[in-house]
Amino acid sequence: MSPRVILKLLGVFIFFWGWGGASFAQADIKVEAQLDKNKVTIGEKITYTLKIIADKDIEVKLPGFGQGLENFAIEDFGQKKRRFLKRVIYEIWYKLSSYQSGSHTIPPSKILYKRKKDKEYKTIYSKPLKVEVKSLLTQKRPFQIKDIYGPLNYPFNWGLALFILTIVLGSIGSGVYFFFRKRKPSSQVKIPPHQQAYKKLELLKSKDYLERGDFKSFYVELSNILRDYIEERFQIKALEMTTEEFFSFLREANYFSPEQKNILKEFFSFSDLVKFAKFSPLRDDAQRSFSSVKNFIDQTKQQISDDNQ
Repeated sequence: MSPRVILKLLGVFIFFWGWGGASFAQADIKVEAQLDKNKVTIGEKITYTLKIIADKDIEVKLPGFGQGLENFAIEDFGQKKRRFLKRVIYEIWYKLSSYQSGSHTIPPSKILYKRKKDKEYKTIYSKPLKVEVKSLLTQKRPFQIKDIYGPLNYPFNWGLALFILTIVLGSIGSGVYFFFRKRKPSSQVKIPPHQQAYKKLELLKSKDYLERGDFKSFYVELSNILRDYIEERFQIKALEMTTEEFFSFLREANYFSPEQKNILKEFFSFSDLVKFAKFSPLRDDAQRSFSSVKNFIDQTKQQISDDNQ
């Protein structure tokens, strides 16, 4: 027999029989339970490992999560499954800690198994393991609860009290002042959205965009006037919307009549051609767009008294 074969057989032997801990085995399955240490102090972590080695044609039902570990806090856990030669190895591990001093027992874990051709499951158990948890308190000097100290007498600091009182009264006074100041109605009358839009249209009309042939600047300003009016009049974030988003909104909106929706669609579509597609309109087209925007504002403006129009 060659040295390589001898080493391989020796490795197999060590793998299956050299793993420490309490174990129980039958011909076709072996269960091993192990603790990395069996004497700890309160709160100290220990690792509990359960290993099941079975023939590859055996079905194994692993124990439930934390079974038998009720006296311990489970800090972490994991499991893995691997194959080695003609066997399957299941390994479950728990990181445990205990906050109760004394002797604790991890009871046997119950594992069900059967060959694939069998109907009935058989049962195999791991061996129980004991853990000794020691208290951190020394027994040489018994722990005693001392009496509560009586109240300490400090001299009253009048200067500090006066300073705190001044701060409190000042804060209250400032709060009252700003509260009533905020509630005071503003004497400034807010200009209705349509009147703001009319002023902006007149200002745009006074500029020489059309005389210079600067149609792009004209349409940028005109479309902003219309978007700003819609936003102020109907509380819609029109300035933040793209044209596609605005058209999508129009399909669901009930603010406008079908005729008004058509005005908006035609204007913004034509405006985008001029602003982004470098389309050069005629001067008459620009004037019609101006009239279309003003007509839309006329139709949708707020109904207020004649004195304020």
